[in-house]
Amino acid sequence: MQSISKIELDAKNQGVAIRGEILDDEDNSSESGVITEYADKNNFDLIVRESKGRSKLRRLLTEGLANVVVNNAKTLVLVVR
Repeated sequence: MQSISKIELDAKNQGVAIRGEILDDEDNSSESGVITEYADKNNFDLIVRESKGRSKLRRLLTEGLANVVVNNAKTLVLVVR
């Protein structure tokens, strides 16, 4: 929770409107589905996701959550490390 508060404070200090949310997967959907559906229902302009910085081989073998969100979201997605 502390990291979200810091990000919100930094963004607000730069004049960026931001709303941080922690979502619970209550209906046993996929994490990416919960994120993209929530963004759609709330008319988000942008989803910001972290990337774990995996190696190229690891990325080929597994599809990370950030990648799934990027491929399934109807809104813009910014992936940061």
